[in-house]
Amino acid sequence: MANEAELVQDLEFRHMQVDVAVSGTFLKGSLLGLFDPQIGSVTGVQSAPFAGIALQDKVQDGVDSISLSKYAVWDLVHSGTLLPNAGDIAGLSTDINSVSVIPVAIAGSGGRAVGIFTQDATNGERVQVLVGGF
Repeated sequence: MANEAELVQDLEFRHMQVDVAVSGTFLKGSLLGLFDPQIGSVTGVQSAPFAGIALQDKVQDGVDSISLSKYAVWDLVHSGTLLPNAGDIAGLSTDINSVSVIPVAIAGSGGRAVGIFTQDATNGERVQVLVGGF
């Protein structure tokens, strides 16, 4: 994978244990989508509700549960033509492990919102996002 998130500051230790597909792999820092009750996956994540950010690697088949970060400051990669300003809503991008600016109307429907941009950014730049900061 590429562009995994980098933890800057964990807030209130809001972690969530979720089931994951037994097959497939991903790395710590991967942005995961929620499919069915408590099933995290990186596949098709941009069209799924945001589940959280993986706090551990899943590098082999057979692992069926991991911890996710739900409320923390993360360095994430911005991907999109609409450049974020501090305070804009960060949502799942079509690029793996990336976020883009999303309108308030989209953020409120479908759970695609990841958090709030805490600084301005350009395309492809790492930017701090308060994940779960709504």
